[in-house]
Amino acid sequence: MTQIEFWQQRWQEDSQPWDLGGPHQASAEFVKKLEGLHVPLKGSKMHIPGCGHGHDASLFAQFGVSVDCSDIVDTAVEKARAIAQKNWPGEIYNKVQFHVRDALSATQNTELAEQHNFVFDRAFWCAIEPRMREQFIAGVLAQLKPGGFFLTIPFTELKVEKGPPFALSIDEIKHALVAHFNLVDAWSYQYSGDASPIICEHAMIWQKRETVLNGGGKQS
Repeated sequence: MTQIEFWQQRWQEDSQPWDLGGPHQASAEFVKKLEGLHVPLKGSKMHIPGCGHGHDASLFAQFGVSVDCSDIVDTAVEKARAIAQKNWPGEIYNKVQFHVRDALSATQNTELAEQHNFVFDRAFWCAIEPRMREQFIAGVLAQLKPGGFFLTIPFTELKVEKGPPFALSIDEIKHALVAHFNLVDAWSYQYSGDASPIICEHAMIWQKRETVLNGGGKQS
């Protein structure tokens, strides 16, 4: 079974146990922290790869962000559009676009190249196979404008041993990003109970640098 077939089956079976039914609490915290840093939200652009139901897009749109949502599974995009049409006010709905699109092809997609102030990720980085992670981060870099922000909420500890999803350790996250991004802020969420496969996830704000570091380390 291919990755696409796996996720198509998950959506057809309506099996997304990590779905919260609404925006993640970290999304509101991202907004609060970005506003505290005087980062303009109104009039900015965001891409959400692997958007799923698109819940978080509605929250960012409330603050004037235009959001492009992508998912490779057409069923996911159909469900996200249906939720948006039914539940979102017109001014919010009009700020969000849904696309059936392979987010891993972003490096070859000129429509996405350096077009976005933000890339938001919750679950997509952990949903793809580990061998695809480098390609995903290359895509994030390609999509972001210089100085843009990668807002991510990776699963750092899971109950399941065999993915997807696949947990990302803090060291793996830093190794993937430190040459191209500065870490602005980070915090964690712990989960209990049997309903969710997640034990811990970390919310992180990374800012894209204009200068790439050699071998990691801090930029002067």
